[in-house]
Amino acid sequence: MLEKQNSEENIELLRAMRYCYNKSKTFYAVRICISIFIPILSISIYLFNRGSTGTSNAGVWFSVIGSMWLLIAYQIEKLESGYIEKGAKIQEKFDINLFNIRWNNVLVGNQISPEDIRDFSSEFKGDEEKLKNWYGGLSSKHFYVNVILAQRSNLMWAISLKRNFSILLFAVSGLYLILTIAFGFFVNMSMQEYIIKILLPSMSILIYGFKTSDELKKQSNKLEALGNSIINKFDTGNLSEINASACREYQDAIFIYNRIRSILIPEWLYWLRQPKDDEKMIQINKRLTERSNLL
Repeated sequence: MLEKQNSEENIELLRAMRYCYNKSKTFYAVRICISIFIPILSISIYLFNRGSTGTSNAGVWFSVIGSMWLLIAYQIEKLESGYIEKGAKIQEKFDINLFNIRWNNVLVGNQISPEDIRDFSSEFKGDEEKLKNWYGGLSSKHFYVNVILAQRSNLMWAISLKRNFSILLFAVSGLYLILTIAFGFFVNMSMQEYIIKILLPSMSILIYGFKTSDELKKQSNKLEALGNSIINKFDTGNLSEINASACREYQDAIFIYNRIRSILIPEWLYWLRQPKDDEKMIQINKRLTERSNLL
């Protein structure tokens, strides 16, 4: 299995997968940057006009713009989701190639066409070396033990990223809200002015921050429960339960909770944690592999 993951066909799948996820992150970056820019511009114009004796409708216009942006951001998010779905299906194909389990057409739907995979792969501009040895530390004499440990690696990798990003989002969103309220007090804003000129233009980014943080927390808890259920199989020593059918069930859960409904994690956080998390996963896989070989 470890050798097969570096075949030309499977590396092409990983290249295509990374392209789709990177494309979705481009839409994500545009959506977030504009969501941040609108309230900053609104506050800047308020400060610029603060000493003016005339009246300004800029705050009202930014409230309208902020409300309209919520609708536009929703459409951009749909484009993100489309590329996430493509990336998830391609990653599913990669796993199916390695794990010797069936494709779940009812859950996953149709596979991405070979032509699209080739097109996506050719557009990938990243470092191909980082795609090699996707799963590591697997040397059990039981094939499906290697499979389920690879699946657990997917789960635990995601937990680390999701929890860190959840904390970051909640902290930044909460800090932003507190600072804008403090700013309103500092410049003697009325409640109406604060709502129109700061809160409404900020609504899309605040909704994203708090909602996404909560969703990431729920997802990480679910993934942790799945990961622990795999560990329990090793603790009880009942490896006979680890077969193609059981692995397909875990693969379904991975697709639902960690891929198709996945919340995008910034690239910098992903690569920042990769060396540490990869090493940790490899060591745990080696330890569990050794335990399985004694059974």
